[in-house]
Amino acid sequence: MESGADDFASKTILNELTDYANANPEKDIDVNGFYSSLGLFGSKDEILHAAEFIMSNLENRDEQVIIYGYSQGGANAIELSDYLGKLGIAVNLLITVDAYDALTESSGFEISDNTVDNFNFYQLESDAVTGARGWPNSSRGKSTRVHNKFKKDTDHSSIDEKTTNDVLRLIYNKIE
Repeated sequence: MESGADDFASKTILNELTDYANANPEKDIDVNGFYSSLGLFGSKDEILHAAEFIMSNLENRDEQVIIYGYSQGGANAIELSDYLGKLGIAVNLLITVDAYDALTESSGFEISDNTVDNFNFYQLESDAVTGARGWPNSSRGKSTRVHNKFKKDTDHSSIDEKTTNDVLRLIYNKIE
């Protein structure tokens, strides 16, 4: 799980999934969160740490990998998915919420072929302070399904909370 800023929705999702994993030890679910940086002063170490966490917890390449990210965390989650693809690791579910790369001031990303499904929740109103906003994603190849979900009546600072139940439902449906 790749988190955006230290936000309520990411904490809620992490806590819910941790509780679920603890209540269902037979499912062998590993949950972790990583703070997102811009990489202004070198590499984005959290992407490497997240990849190391995933690789160290995969017992075989057939196990599911699910990644979530909001805002800069969404952009970093996409970068993590790309990196895992170079290592030959599939991402079964990539959930991005208003993914925005603040360093390049960009949104609307191409999702790599190693990702099976990307559910991308976005809104189009630029944040008054940061300019952050989402955009539809696209697929690099035919094997990746991108599901762009435009959310009405929200903005960048509230879309994460307004999509928390959607995100949890997608994750639970994938791991059930």
